[in-house]
Amino acid sequence: MSQRSGDWIEDFEIKTASQFSNVALIESNDRKRFEQFVMYAHDTRFNEKGSLVRFERLLVFDEFHGLREVTGDKEGLAFGELDWKTIEDEEEDDFSIDIGGDSPAMTLNESIHYLHEASNLSTDDPQAHCLILDIEAKQVSKLARILSYDIELTQFEHTVVVFAPEMNDIPENTRNLCINIEPDISTYDDREAILKGLAGDFNFDVNGSIINAFAGLNLHETQSIAMESLMRYGGMNLRIVADYKKSVIERSGVLEVLPPLKGGFKAIGGYQEVIDYTGRAIIKPLMSPEKAKALGKELPKGVILFGFWGTGKSIFVRALAYELDMPVLSLKMSNIKDKYVGESGKRLKKALNYVDEISPCILFIDEIDQIGSRGNASLDGGTQNEVFTQFISWLAEPRDSILFGTTNEPDNLDPALIRAGRTDYMIPFMLPDVKARSEIFKVHTEIQRNVPLAKDVDLGELAEITQSMTGAEVELLVKRAVDIAFSNDCDQVQQDHFLEAINSYEINLDDRQKKISHFMKLAERYVTDSSFKQDLKSKYAVRDRKDKFKEKMEART
Repeated sequence: MSQRSGDWIEDFEIKTASQFSNVALIESNDRKRFEQFVMYAHDTRFNEKGSLVRFERLLVFDEFHGLREVTGDKEGLAFGELDWKTIEDEEEDDFSIDIGGDSPAMTLNESIHYLHEASNLSTDDPQAHCLILDIEAKQVSKLARILSYDIELTQFEHTVVVFAPEMNDIPENTRNLCINIEPDISTYDDREAILKGLAGDFNFDVNGSIINAFAGLNLHETQSIAMESLMRYGGMNLRIVADYKKSVIERSGVLEVLPPLKGGFKAIGGYQEVIDYTGRAIIKPLMSPEKAKALGKELPKGVILFGFWGTGKSIFVRALAYELDMPVLSLKMSNIKDKYVGESGKRLKKALNYVDEISPCILFIDEIDQIGSRGNASLDGGTQNEVFTQFISWLAEPRDSILFGTTNEPDNLDPALIRAGRTDYMIPFMLPDVKARSEIFKVHTEIQRNVPLAKDVDLGELAEITQSMTGAEVELLVKRAVDIAFSNDCDQVQQDHFLEAINSYEINLDDRQKKISHFMKLAERYVTDSSFKQDLKSKYAVRDRKDKFKEKMEART
């Protein structure tokens, strides 16, 4: 759930005032968040806003500049007007800094030592210092543990605040000794403030749609991309925002942005009973969330699509995204799992954080079996269990995303995943019936690709003689018919080309019959809507495709 602007600072203040720890770990690499905290710490020196803590001196360390002190007054102070100055200890020449020339800035160790020396020099009039460290993640673990046991820091009410992009490598027992703060990447209020600030200079309107378009970007990115749009286009072009977000997500290596299927459900062909059921169970409440909530109806959070391979489950999700006007983020499980303990969990957390920030969106997991079941610790060192536990915990949290997973065998999924509250609907994808196959032929000859058909082509007849075929197999037959026409130097694809393609494609009808019976039993077990279940039973009966094909061929001759 998104925090309001400033909530993370309030959390820090309460924990600090409660003397929880004198070390705070803030997980962020956003320069704007860093600036927000510096401004907050600076303001506590004047304590006009009823702050629970007060810092008399504010010190900042980073690798490039070394240690500096923030000074300034309370009148009209802005980040650009902050007076950064090098600290020069009058009584300890060893700690003076000259950033110019060959003399290096104060190191991290020297900066911590300086804090101790400053405390010793001011014992008659102790001043609470706030030292803000902007350092690499690899330096944090040992430093945090040492500082959390530092008696002098506690005695003089000093606070060390560490900003770093990753805190996952810090042992749990060390983190428990510190204040742990993880600011949102950005909040609605944060983005609104940045965009309205720019609007005052560049004269453009800021509305909810524009503010939401920047969701998932941190504050620095929000300002930079907005500025780029204004400089490049003279206004707010949301295409540049979408392109940047896509590049950020895909550079993460753990997620992929799937494009919505243009045309939506009209572009997939068939599965009308699934479309109708999805429309009333999923699309309607998501399109009218306030009405649903007023009636006490919870919005769907998890859907599992199961059944035959090649029946268009993945394409169906993209079509649904088009209907809902929602982005689809696909979890790349091959890049999540790692042989090293803890690494898989870090990658999954990174992916799920992106999903939370981009929401509302669809999280799509193809072959969800890879994450939806427990593993054997003796075989993988506990990696699968680590990922499964983290994923299940995330599903239980309040969120604005909806999960869509696909599997051929729902029995392979852990009961903890498919129980009510985590998975709202289990939707079977059976083999397309004759009407659906006719529509699939049409989609792949007219909509997805423009195939020049001869006048003798009868898509209805082709649909009848392709009994027991999947949608993917129907698409393959169209491609084969095109290949046959091309090899025969024809300008159009004829009915005989389709029949030759069908005749050359063999399937095991007995095996297909067993699979249909198997998936119907699974539908009986997992589908909870009686009318939807009855639709499935009435439509998916199996006949002998070969006999039907031979019958048609004999009639033609």
